[in-house]
Amino acid sequence: VGEKDAEYILGIDPNFKDQENSDHFAMCLLKLGENRKTWTQVHTFAIAESSLRVTSEYLFYLLTHFNIVYIIGDDAGTGRFLEHCNDSALFMSKNIKLKPLETSFALADSAEYEKKIAETRNSYNKEDWRIVHYQPFNASKFISNANMHLQASIDHFRLRFAAMPTDELYEKITKSKIPIEKLTFEKKATYN
Repeated sequence: VGEKDAEYILGIDPNFKDQENSDHFAMCLLKLGENRKTWTQVHTFAIAESSLRVTSEYLFYLLTHFNIVYIIGDDAGTGRFLEHCNDSALFMSKNIKLKPLETSFALADSAEYEKKIAETRNSYNKEDWRIVHYQPFNASKFISNANMHLQASIDHFRLRFAAMPTDELYEKITKSKIPIEKLTFEKKATYN
């Protein structure tokens, strides 16, 4: 469960192939630092074989237990996923209807970024759930710049990774009443 006064950013990389050997459907939750210049990864969801029901229930859990102020998702599929979520009885029960920001950085060059940021700020509305940014990740220049920024953020300790809870804290977390029907905890990472 998120800290009461903290703000969180959620990244979504959807995948709709329900096969063990497919890419993972991934969500990554970052806690914003007090100065908004640092982030800590606090929660990760990644499943190769998953259904829309499972992924939408998990997103619902995150939205109702963390103060998510911004969502960025791969434009190749996030919209479809969020439409499914918005139309579900679960989301409707809490009046959650996620909406995209009314701007696009898809073809913006560096000269246009300030204008695009202003457009984004003008369309942003947390109370109305207008917090979703669809980002195309197929432009090689964007991918290159994003990877360099990520590496610099790690190198300069702007992006931090939460450590796995151990001992009593791990036991407390695994026995917590989390409102998800089936939740898996893995103590040991596995790599293929």
